[in-house]
Amino acid sequence: MKTTLLIIFVVFFSAFSSAQITFEPSYFIKNDGSRIDCLIKNKDWKNNPKEFAYKLNATDIEKNIKIDEVKLFEIANKLKYEKHVVEIDYSSEEISKLTENPLPVFETDTLFLKVLIEGKATLYYFENGNVNRYFFKVGDGEVTQLVYKSYLFSDGNIAYNKAYQTQILTDMQHPNLTEKVINKINYNSKDLINAFLIYNENKGSNYNNLAKTKSTNISVRPGIEFSNAVISNPAIFNNNIKTATNLNFRIGIEAEFLLGFNNNKWAIIVEPTYKSINSTTSFPDRKVVLKYNTIEVPIGVRYYSFLNSQSKLFFNAQFMQDFALNSTIKYNTVPLKITTKGNFVFGLGYKYLNKYGIEVRFNTTKDILKDYVVWKADYNSTCIVFSYKLF
Repeated sequence: MKTTLLIIFVVFFSAFSSAQITFEPSYFIKNDGSRIDCLIKNKDWKNNPKEFAYKLNATDIEKNIKIDEVKLFEIANKLKYEKHVVEIDYSSEEISKLTENPLPVFETDTLFLKVLIEGKATLYYFENGNVNRYFFKVGDGEVTQLVYKSYLFSDGNIAYNKAYQTQILTDMQHPNLTEKVINKINYNSKDLINAFLIYNENKGSNYNNLAKTKSTNISVRPGIEFSNAVISNPAIFNNNIKTATNLNFRIGIEAEFLLGFNNNKWAIIVEPTYKSINSTTSFPDRKVVLKYNTIEVPIGVRYYSFLNSQSKLFFNAQFMQDFALNSTIKYNTVPLKITTKGNFVFGLGYKYLNKYGIEVRFNTTKDILKDYVVWKADYNSTCIVFSYKLF
């Protein structure tokens, strides 16, 4: 069984390594105004790019083109970046780097700004590391940063320059964007996108919503687990005792929070899971009864690698804590209460139609008698998990 699972792991890992980001139908406009229809490598950038890769057709060689040669580029109505020379405040929002200056410190820079909402009022976004800035333009006006800055009072408390609210109130006058409403708009994509949609819809203008929002998937995940425990107590017996391999059922509910960048390849996952084991291993001179009921809560990250439009592989890395419920290991007549340490979990899986899935999950060894000094029980397990997305 271990050999089979190892083969599966190697095959999945090889597929991960070979899967590539795809080139998609796109175009870009050069500085001289000429339009080049092509295929652009869609990296769904987290940080705004300074260049991109393209091919003129599927058989062409890959070429790179830099920001100083291009006015804008768009990928299949999914992503659009425009080049603008803007005044941008790079002041850090990290508490340790805040100053007492409430005003933005502008620098002139040439950037590819990501278009979120395009219309009579256009909303742009820029991200680089810990710097997140929004820009806007109304009509044929200049592209201007929406100003937000944290700063320190002399007593060390943090205050906020929310000039972006005044900018919206002044430049995007709208009956539904009152001062009371705007004062509740936070400096984030969700609130700002909503404000720009309200404005464009009321103006009756054609607008394009290119914003990609984060989403959550909920899946039910039944599965089977192969497990055993290696028990030791050098004060009573010299050789470790290995229980028989158990085959037990587990059921979990997974919440997957897609992070909304890099083509939704990254996600945060949490999966409360219940499992129950009740087994007896008999030896000529002793007997071990394992009664292990637990709720496991693994939390971690998932990375997807797309095979095609219908299929994708994924890799999980999680830290798991479990909560044993009336669980014991009984060695002959000696009952030992099960209490556990956290452990790491790694999984390789496959999803089809973003709805059906299968995963092989490898759990690192954990001691399930952690409160004992002499007794020790190393619990080993491997799971095969099936999944079905509910919504």
